[in-house]
Amino acid sequence: MRLLRELELSCDPHFASLTKTVWSNVKNVSSQSAYMTELVPAINGVVDLARDIVEKKYLRNFYDKAATYVIAISLAIE
Repeated sequence: MRLLRELELSCDPHFASLTKTVWSNVKNVSSQSAYMTELVPAINGVVDLARDIVEKKYLRNFYDKAATYVIAISLAIE
């Protein structure tokens, strides 16, 4: 599905930023990290686009596949 590819392309730079973070240098967690600050709007942009162009009866299928993608990538990073 084209929208899932768009989601992947929107998220890739932010996940790449996550993998480049040297977590052993992080001493304190004080707020939301930069990659999350940028990742959330990227995902929301694709979801908003899907909401506009996908028929309502197919939106749940798209959401399920999008969630599966984001979870799979985040687990692969660990």
